[in-house]
Amino acid sequence: MRDFVLARVAAFIGAVLGSALVLFIVLDLLPGASAPDAGIDVRLLSLLGTADEWQRLSVTLPLVFLALAIAMLGGLGLSRLRHWPTLRRGLAALLGMLPPFWLGLLLSLFVAGLWRLLPAGGFVPWSNPPAALASLVLPALALGLPYAGRVALQLRDGPPAALLPSLGRSFAALLVAATLVETVFYLPGLGRLVLGAAQQHDLPTLRAGLFVLILVASAGLLAATLSRRAFEPEPRR
Repeated sequence: MRDFVLARVAAFIGAVLGSALVLFIVLDLLPGASAPDAGIDVRLLSLLGTADEWQRLSVTLPLVFLALAIAMLGGLGLSRLRHWPTLRRGLAALLGMLPPFWLGLLLSLFVAGLWRLLPAGGFVPWSNPPAALASLVLPALALGLPYAGRVALQLRDGPPAALLPSLGRSFAALLVAATLVETVFYLPGLGRLVLGAAQQHDLPTLRAGLFVLILVASAGLLAATLSRRAFEPEPRR
């Protein structure tokens, strides 16, 4: 077990350092990139970002975890339709093909705009938890429902425990997909900051934001891998 943990931690560190190197090489060579005005040690520390990047995770991470819960619960619910296999497969395939960006627009138009059941966009600070959570419901549905279809398809031929290996990958994928969903709903999350920095050619903010996203996604993959191993039975000798 110790060797497994050490190997996974070493792989995590290698992936993070490799990502930092790639970000430096790619973004420093982009047209319009300014010449470096600091040493490599200072520039490496700048990858960790400012307080702004980390504060925006207080929006992005709850959104991703809520979307992950919706995906898992929705997938489990669809898998219960054993007596209607054609309906189950059709709904799962339909949800799996829905782009979160497009679904977010529909939810914003009908649920928020037409029916006025939930906020159409923006974010209420966590000092008001019910309102903050309400701000994330529609974005989380737009992000999580397409993955619910994929979860249902995964459960078609296996037990719920078969989802454990994919939790980390789903977390990382939802973290990336949250970028566009945050833009649709005007959420002040890290993904929207990264996309805005790319549009404005703000390379320092883009580099730091991407690195924080990679760091969080890699940490999620590591945590899921270690958790799965902890629940696996020890092999008999």
